[in-house]
Amino acid sequence: FRTMVASDKEQDPSCVLGNRFLCRGGSCLLVSQTGAGKSALVTHAALSLALAPGHDFFGIKSRKGPLTSVIIQSENDEMDVAEGIQGTLDGMGIARSSQVVNQLAERVFYYREAVRTGEAFGVLLRELVTRHKADLVWIDPILGFAGVDLSDQEAASHFLRHIIQPILNETGVIVVFMHHTGKPKSSKDKEGQTAADLAYQLFGSSEVTNW
Repeated sequence: FRTMVASDKEQDPSCVLGNRFLCRGGSCLLVSQTGAGKSALVTHAALSLALAPGHDFFGIKSRKGPLTSVIIQSENDEMDVAEGIQGTLDGMGIARSSQVVNQLAERVFYYREAVRTGEAFGVLLRELVTRHKADLVWIDPILGFAGVDLSDQEAASHFLRHIIQPILNETGVIVVFMHHTGKPKSSKDKEGQTAADLAYQLFGSSEVTNW
């Protein structure tokens, strides 16, 4: 108790991004409708944070210097990923022949996995995080790997709290899940909604947000 009273959040050794925006072992959900650009956002984030402190991610700065990212996705083939990387490099003003590309190749790792889900995915996740000593792992999308109905609270809890969370606790990696919204609501249904209400617009059980 005394330790917590005396602690200084500005000196938190577990902080990785921003002002304790994300700390070691933390988790984040990026939620949008299909086609909004989540995969492009992930590429931009991973490349930017791999070049910290010279780059940040829309103002979110790394507190640990250059960060290593593992990106596990199930929906894009190799050329889809290549287009995203090339477009991001062009947007950042980085020549494809630049030495910076070699630096990025040592810190950003892409994997496509379209088969393993649930417990089997957990084994893969632990292996890749350990192999690359990852600071961040981006999983695109969560529905591609859970292997359960995320609208079922018990099933969602098992995947998130019993399969994913132990890996975060043991390795300190930060996980960022891409996820989709449910069926869009009408303007009338959205009247009076607050920012807090938006946290529950994702598809599935509220357990996903609560976790």
